[in-house]
Amino acid sequence: MDPRYYFDLRDNDELAVDEEGVELATLQAVQIEAARSLVDMARHAIWTKAESLLRHRMAIEVRDENGAVLQAKFTFELERTSSSAGGGATIPASTVVAISAQLPRRV
Repeated sequence: MDPRYYFDLRDNDELAVDEEGVELATLQAVQIEAARSLVDMARHAIWTKAESLLRHRMAIEVRDENGAVLQAKFTFELERTSSSAGGGATIPASTVVAISAQLPRRV
């Protein structure tokens, strides 16, 4: 039987805990599943929260029966650097997207 991994979803300060988990054979399979889940989560946030989204952080926090295994993070930043003519409203000038996976140290 393969180890069971739990993929908790962090959306800014909110945490949705995975109660069921999924059995995966390798750490590479865990990383792929975390990355795919994070992409789906980010895609949903962009479409549903885009108008109010100036800085948003999301993560998939993966754990097993012994604790934390890895964290895949996504940060979306919208930087307003110039104003449009007539009205002083700002326009989006750049978007920074970062996806990373970090392995915590096991003690």
